[in-house]
Parts: sequence; structure tokens; C-alpha cells
Amino acid sequence: MKKSIRVNFILFMAFCAVLLSCGVALAHTPSSSVDNDAVANVDINDFSFNPSSLTVRPPNSQTGETVMISWFNHGANLHSVTSGTPAGTADGIIDHNVAPGTFFNLIITQSLYNQIIARYPSGALPYY
Repeated sequence: MKKSIRVNFILFMAFCAVLLSCGVALAHTPSSSVDNDAVANVDINDFSFNPSSLTVRPPNSQTGETVMISWFNHGANLHSVTSGTPAGTADGIIDHNVAPGTFFNLIITQSLYNQIIARYPSGALPYY
């Protein structure tokens, strides 16, 4: 019995090590540009985003459920996630650096969603 538990534990640890060595790539798939899920994923590969723009649903203020956008940097360069227009007009809602191999999670609360809608009535938050 003890030998069986020890073997299962070793197999489990080996499986975890394989998953960790594969990195962030296994953690998600990029979302579509209009996402109704509570979590939306964006891939950064060098200096491109997938999807290149994203519209998320509002959080549920009655239940307190938030919406989260995760940007994963798969490239080799430090990148920033900045909301606004690609022409360089930052709007001040998001401005965060994402190092290679890491991610940035933006939690969209009702207050932040109201700020986004005030500036972008369609709910599509532009970022570059």
C-alpha cells in the first residue's frame, strides 16, 4: 500500500514538473475579440496582440462578480499594456509593463467598467 502511494506521488510530481516546464503556453488560449466569459486572455508575441482588440461583458454588480483580462507575454522583449490609441494617446486607464514569460491580470470591477464605458461607449477597450 505504501509503495503504491509513493509511486503515485512520484508520478504526480513528474507530471507537475512537465506542466511547469512548458510555461505559460499551456495556461490558456487567446479569447475571441468579443468575450462573454469572466476571464479573457490576450497573447503578446513580441509586439503584437492576439486578439488585437477586446470587448468584454460588464461585471455583475449584484453578485460582485468581476471580469478579468490576462495578458501573457510569450515574446522575448519587455512589453507594456497601455490603454488608448496606437497613435500614442494613452488614456490613463491601463499602463503596465509585462516582462517576458510573465502575465498581467486586469480585474474589471463595476467602477472600472463605468470608467471604460464613459470613455468608450461600445465597451471596446483599445490597448497597444
